[in-house]
Amino acid sequence: MLSSSTALVLAVLMVAANAFFVASEFAIVKIRPTRVKELVNRGGRRAWVLASLTRHLDSFLSANQFGITLASLALGWLGEPAFARLLEPHLGFLGRWAGVTEHSIALGISLAVISFIHVVLAELVPKALALQRTETVALWTAVPMQAFHLLTYPFTWMLTATANLFLRLFGLRPASGAEMLHSSDELRLVLQHVDLDHNARRLIDRVFDYTHRVARHVMTLRRDVVVLEEGRPFDENVRLATVNQYTR
Repeated sequence: MLSSSTALVLAVLMVAANAFFVASEFAIVKIRPTRVKELVNRGGRRAWVLASLTRHLDSFLSANQFGITLASLALGWLGEPAFARLLEPHLGFLGRWAGVTEHSIALGISLAVISFIHVVLAELVPKALALQRTETVALWTAVPMQAFHLLTYPFTWMLTATANLFLRLFGLRPASGAEMLHSSDELRLVLQHVDLDHNARRLIDRVFDYTHRVARHVMTLRRDVVVLEEGRPFDENVRLATVNQYTR
């Protein structure tokens, strides 16, 4: 049986591991693919590994969730009983009830403390860090995350295959990373919060509408075409150009 001090040290390591997986997940999911391409063009092994993870996002997320689950379970298994053993000697004030209730009270307190530490240090803090320092976190976690991904691939493949099987039993299809792409309507909503001048915004809106247009929307009927004829007087051609104001 591990000593309380050893178990607590291992529990701290599990908090750190959980924080690593959470930060990696949020950073790699949030970083823009275009930014990843820029980093790859600059060179560097970490950028190349990051690009590989973003290309296989479904598999990466499975490995990431596997790591978070393992770290969380290990934290509870190691931290709660070890912390409870440290608390029990200080519950003597319970008097004659100490022998009956001190272990239950110690476990309850340790559960509350470990849960608090887990939520704050292993979930909220790394998530906030990843959202504010996305690129830095993504680059620094990419290589170790890739190593963990390769090491646990047989397990995560089995878990993913099992999950997909259950989805099919319920008539659902497995999700894919492609479903994270924005539709044109979603992009319009995103552009509403982007600092663009009126002309640029109008140009982008017209790009989205272009797919709904046919040839007659962008072409001029022959009978409506204004032409400058060589045999026509120069002044008449100038007048036509001035009145119609076409550039071509």
